[in-house]
This record gives sequence, C-alpha cells and structure tokens, in this order.
Amino acid sequence: MLVDEFYVSLSAAITRNTIGHKTRNWENYFDGLRNLTIRVVARTDERVLTAAEKAELTKRLIDRIDELANDGLRSNGAKLSFSIRRN
Repeated sequence: MLVDEFYVSLSAAITRNTIGHKTRNWENYFDGLRNLTIRVVARTDERVLTAAEKAELTKRLIDRIDELANDGLRSNGAKLSFSIRRN
C-alpha cells in the first residue's frame, strides 16, 4: 500500500529532524510541524493518493508527531532516541 511507504519515509524524516532540532519552544515547533504535514499531504496529487488515503496518511503522521511531542515534553528537553513504528 502506497500510504504505508509514504508513512515510513515521512515519519523517518520527521523523527530525524525532530531529534536534531534545537529550540526553547517545543510547542511551537510541533504545531508548525503538524501544519506543515497537513499542507504537504494535502498537496499530493490525487492520482498518487486518493482523498481517503491522504486523510489516513495525515492522521498517522499527526499521531506520530504527537507521540514525539509527548515523549519529548516528558523528557524536559533531554535528547531522546525515537523508534519508527510501522502500522
């Protein structure tokens, strides 16, 4: 399924960038990341992903971002090692 391939690729990139990112305002960082994710997936051509597939991919990626945000906020800024979940 193409959604799975996109999810693995994009969630890996999101995780890598989050681990390497430095900021004092993580809430704004994650809000921006959520907004960017929604825009990028929405702009995907419907010949590549249907509207239903876009909705599924967006939800999965937002869930991953929320997971990273929750893990990071619990750590009080400590550098964490995140794993990539495959659904």
